[in-house]
Amino acid sequence: MPMLIIDQSEAWARLGSIGVLRASREEAARGKEALLSGIARRVEEGHRLESVEKSNRAIQEIARDRSLPPEKTAIGQFFEPPLVPVSIRFVDDTERRGLWVDVRL
Repeated sequence: MPMLIIDQSEAWARLGSIGVLRASREEAARGKEALLSGIARRVEEGHRLESVEKSNRAIQEIARDRSLPPEKTAIGQFFEPPLVPVSIRFVDDTERRGLWVDVRL
């Protein structure tokens, strides 16, 4: 028997309502990215310090770069949520997998 499937998970995710598992994955990905960014910054600083005999200003430049305040984000800007996709499709018996709940009105 054909079935209509309406998947709103991506729409809810874009509005900030995501499950614990997905939130954990996304936070882990952000943490990994921050870690790799920190490693890259330290490697770059190390390369600059290696050449301190050529330019005695390497330590001053690194200190200046680290002391600059982070970029500020604008507050109070108008926010218009983007259109979010809702997946609608028909499936037949051969495509059904997993647990299905049959709700009849």
